[in-house]
Order: sequence, then C-alpha cells, then structure tokens
Amino acid sequence: MAIPKKLKIGPSTHRVNYPKVVRLTESGKELNGSILFDDQVVNIRSGLPAARRAEVLLHEVMHGIAHDRSIDLDEEDVTQMARGWLAFIIDNPKIMGTKFLDIWKE
Repeated sequence: MAIPKKLKIGPSTHRVNYPKVVRLTESGKELNGSILFDDQVVNIRSGLPAARRAEVLLHEVMHGIAHDRSIDLDEEDVTQMARGWLAFIIDNPKIMGTKFLDIWKE
C-alpha cells in the first residue's frame, strides 16, 4: 500500500507532501513535519526512516485533531499523544487493522 497522499482530519481533507526540507525554525532547526490549517497541507520530511515518518505523520494529525476540536495542546502534549497512539497501533494491529502498518513497509 502506498504512503497516503491525502488525509481527512475532521471536515477537512489535507494533501500530504514529502518535501526534502519542511521548514526552518527561527533558530535554524529543520522540522520533520508541519500542518498548514488554512492551506490544508501536511508536510512530512522525505528521507526519514519509516517508523519516524509514521510518528511524524501522527504528530501532525494530532495537531489537526486538536485544531479541529478547539483543544489547546502544547507541542510536548502533541508529541506524547502521537507516540502513545503509534505504540497502540503497532501493539494492537487487529484492533486498528493492518492497512495502517502496511503503508510504512519499505
């Protein structure tokens, strides 16, 4: 199965891009991912290992869900929720279905 090109988060369908450089922070640090709510775009840095891509994608989805539901989460909350969900999905493939895991196989 291919890596997703679109994701539905709440009522919005987001295009998923895999650029070499996502964005630089003010301090010059390169981000692994971003979500642009107005443009409905999720960016995941290309070249990341499969497990890291999955984590970054879930991280950006968590931002999208929080935004859609008007939940105020800080960056650490989003990171920990994404890591928790990724572990849950991997540890319980029959509950979530195998398709999610199949997209990250190389």
